[in-house]
Amino acid sequence: MSSIAALEAAQSETRRLGKFIRAWDPKIQGAKDASPRIITEGGLIKELDVPIRLRDGVVVYGNISRHESWATTKLPVIFNYSVYGKDGGTDISIFPAAAGLDPSRVTKDYLFEAADAGWWCPRGYAVASIDGRGSYQSDGNKSYYSRDVGMDGYDMVEWLSAQGWSNGKVALYGSSGYAMLQWLTAAEKPPSLAAIIPIDGMTDIYREMARKGGIPEIQFNTLYPFFFNWGRGMVEDPMDGPSNHAYFDEYWQSKVVALDKIECPAYIICSWGDHGIHTRGTINGYYGIRSKVKYLELHQHQKWEWSVTEESLLRQKAFLDTYLMGKQTEVQFWPPVRYVVRERYYVGEWRFADRFPLPETQYTKFFPVASRGLSRIATPIASSISYDAREDELSLDLPIVQPLEFVGHAKLKLWVEAKGAENMDLFITLRKTDANGNEVFFPWLTIVDTGPIAFGWLRVSRRELDEKKSKPWQPYHTHQRDLPPLKPGEVVPVEIEIQPTSCRLRRGERLHLVISGHDYRENAYPKMAPIARHPETVNSGTHVVHFGGQYDSHLLLPVLPHVPRSYLREKGPIKMSLLARRLEGWSDEKFMDEYTGKHAKMTNEVAAAVPALRNYTQVVAFPQSEKKGAQIGIHSSWDCCTTLGWTSLGALWGSFQHPQYKATAGTHVFVDEEDTIGILSQPFLDLNFDPVSYENRRHGVLLVRFLAKSAQYSEGEDYLRDLRARALALEEKGAGTSLLRYALNRTVTPDDVGSFFAGTPFNTADWTTIVAMEQFWFSSWAAVLEFFRGQGVREAILTLPGSFDGGKSLELIGNENIVVHKDIEF
Repeated sequence: MSSIAALEAAQSETRRLGKFIRAWDPKIQGAKDASPRIITEGGLIKELDVPIRLRDGVVVYGNISRHESWATTKLPVIFNYSVYGKDGGTDISIFPAAAGLDPSRVTKDYLFEAADAGWWCPRGYAVASIDGRGSYQSDGNKSYYSRDVGMDGYDMVEWLSAQGWSNGKVALYGSSGYAMLQWLTAAEKPPSLAAIIPIDGMTDIYREMARKGGIPEIQFNTLYPFFFNWGRGMVEDPMDGPSNHAYFDEYWQSKVVALDKIECPAYIICSWGDHGIHTRGTINGYYGIRSKVKYLELHQHQKWEWSVTEESLLRQKAFLDTYLMGKQTEVQFWPPVRYVVRERYYVGEWRFADRFPLPETQYTKFFPVASRGLSRIATPIASSISYDAREDELSLDLPIVQPLEFVGHAKLKLWVEAKGAENMDLFITLRKTDANGNEVFFPWLTIVDTGPIAFGWLRVSRRELDEKKSKPWQPYHTHQRDLPPLKPGEVVPVEIEIQPTSCRLRRGERLHLVISGHDYRENAYPKMAPIARHPETVNSGTHVVHFGGQYDSHLLLPVLPHVPRSYLREKGPIKMSLLARRLEGWSDEKFMDEYTGKHAKMTNEVAAAVPALRNYTQVVAFPQSEKKGAQIGIHSSWDCCTTLGWTSLGALWGSFQHPQYKATAGTHVFVDEEDTIGILSQPFLDLNFDPVSYENRRHGVLLVRFLAKSAQYSEGEDYLRDLRARALALEEKGAGTSLLRYALNRTVTPDDVGSFFAGTPFNTADWTTIVAMEQFWFSSWAAVLEFFRGQGVREAILTLPGSFDGGKSLELIGNENIVVHKDIEF
């Protein structure tokens, strides 16, 4: 829309809502008065300080560059719409190395955060950089990201398209403020706007910078005028909103882009690491625009760094060649979404999707447990953990046993209480540590390379949700008011948006959910660094996090499933487990010396030379004199349970054929080989109730149950159904108890059991009676007693589904002795 009346109405609204102050003299920045001229430099024809008249007569100034080899050709136009100075108001040399902006990778004509004329012009484009109204030399008064700024952009687009050297097609380009002006301009639908390339641009300044979660941001907002306030007239004070508009009122609403009015083709480039400023808004921009053609790219680098890499530039060129030149390019084969699953700074994997959030996402809840860990299983018993509101932090850890990937939006629901205070500011980070316990860092807010996986923020008095705009995985807070102060002892629920992210964690690593009352790495960064900081909190006293029972606190992660029929799932380890009795007449001491001493040492040596032998765990029954099993109703005459883990059934059989094995088989006897019973099995379901305590248990107590087949047993769906029923029953009984982990293993039967074990000491064992094996891990004997004191626990363990015969099933409880441990999930 190009009417003067519409512009004047928009300007009037901006003046009514905002506060205008005298702009800062751009001469301090080295900007001279406008002096229109044409020069040729480095092969570029540069029209400098070109006057451009807007619809109301105000003149703004721009620089236009074309390559001399295209001097007589009508060219498509890349438009850098600037509030930061078309002549380079920001020198890239001021930024630290962590920003990744390598001056050797851009030409001398590079304009900070905008298109590099030295790269684009030789490739057939004109590059126009125009200072917006009131910015630097341009006339008029400068508004702060309000609708009238987009209306001026409309006029500039149409002016550029009408020039004699233009082919009539214009693309807006650039990152940060340039991207924000793209959203505003594209929403006005200038007819000649053929495409946009917004690179990390906010779409809701209030929620994405000024007051994230309702907590006032101090450092970035205070420094921003040094980038924005330059001009010759008046400028809308960018500090007015943060200082004087604490709630999301009509002032802030006037800064929200009408994304649903954008219809032109868009190539949206976003850094996962621009948390605290642009990541959230850029992705919301992708959701909000109505363009039939839109591409979303989510990369792992710093935003300035990535946009000038050869890979990114060539993709940008392919996009603009398509929509500004009409060429057939690789874009016709592009998937709509391209994203990186990150592992650490600069390490990640490109993947592709039809849409975002990813359609295969499995939103998965992780619940706090008392050991300061996270579990996929909620505890039925209410509990709490507290931390000092100003100095301390609470880390809830998830040891990674099987690979975990998550991509997209996360949410944290907490039930919280403030002791000694009436309000709370909550700062959330997701962090990663490697197998050695070292924190793994990611890029963050453009100039920091020591960031976490993701951030979240919330002032508890701002917990009120807009139910219509909230999604199950993305809460949307109204920020219209502060709820009444918290009362002593009052426990309230809060939902905290965790900004979009991606991460891959491998076995042995840890995910940490960290809750605190202060900024991440609070004192690690300079006070003058343009990063988000929130030192003015309402915190005092103690924060209490409630969970379990009626308090459904949980972290909701956008988990990606393993690939269908994954090797991990379909070809999991083979467990060879045997129950045995010691040789008659052997004492406890002699048996232990042979079994846990000599045999363990021998097997350890074999495992070191045989990669396929992955694990070996011994369970040694408590000495009969202690009769510990009897205290919980287990009357077992078995002395030990031996479980070895192999990569596959074939690897196990192959080991029996090895000449060295054949030469030593049967030479080391310590159990009655005529009285053993065994099972070959694979994991069916694993319930880790308390991953942190399980990982820290060292050598605990292990209850092993061999489930015998019943008369009605048959392989197939009935058996699988009964396994699922058994697992469900144990999940119900184990949640919130001292049971650390429960594993249910299903039988694996060789084609011919007799020939499989031929020539081995195991050929005399019974391999046909047992069709499932259960393993129960505890930290100590006291924990076992506590578990079995639970109501109905013993009955639940003894009550089996129809495929199993309880009367013939066997069990043993004893000390866990881990001999070989190559796989942490064994």
